[in-house]
Amino acid sequence: MISGNPDAIRQNYEIIQEDIDQVLSDPRELFTTAPLSDSLGLLQNKVDAVRIGYELDYETQNDIRELQDSINTTVLTAFGKEFPMLVDAIDTNFSGVSVTPITEFIYGQLYLLRKAHFMTFILDFVLSNRANLAKRYKTPDSKKDIGYQKVRAEVTVRNPEYYLLVLNSNELCDDILGDENTDISEIMTRIDLTEDQEEVAYSLFEHNGTEAFQQLAKSLLTSPYYDEFKSTFKVNLLNGIKKLS
Repeated sequence: MISGNPDAIRQNYEIIQEDIDQVLSDPRELFTTAPLSDSLGLLQNKVDAVRIGYELDYETQNDIRELQDSINTTVLTAFGKEFPMLVDAIDTNFSGVSVTPITEFIYGQLYLLRKAHFMTFILDFVLSNRANLAKRYKTPDSKKDIGYQKVRAEVTVRNPEYYLLVLNSNELCDDILGDENTDISEIMTRIDLTEDQEEVAYSLFEHNGTEAFQQLAKSLLTSPYYDEFKSTFKVNLLNGIKKLS
């Protein structure tokens, strides 16, 4: 825990930087079941507390500003490396303004919460389009499938075709994540964002939304935790279908 005083913030800088570097180092690792540290949010809260609670001399103010600038640069550099198609949007739309709200949005929404946002998006997409998707995956032999009978024995739903969604949950994930026409706005509109965060998202993804989605999806599709993700999705989907009955 970082104490809310200038010296403690200075002393804990390396720990904060290491935590952030770990989160940003490999996007495929964002889908682990281990908790991710929101060191950036913690740092900002402590900096705000210091500025309110202390009379800061010029040197201390400058030290804290440099610390923030360094971490902001770390986040933006990692983001630009993963999403090169968005670098121009950052340079153009956020020139001359504080980048701290942008880095907080990027780090929080696109890194720390990436796994949760994908789960929400895919689950909501499937349930919202359940009838059409069930027809898409239906075959003449669907009801003869052992897996179909097993799912049917586990839960009763008003439309038997919905069993096909659970039976084909892995394929649903693959197909949705692999859709080259999906825009990242499909994820953003399912997130509870503040007005300021919505403006950041719009400025980032206005012109490269489909490319951004593909890059975001790639991190999940190639993750060593993708199978775990699909297993959890299957359980969540089954529970979601139960609630429809």
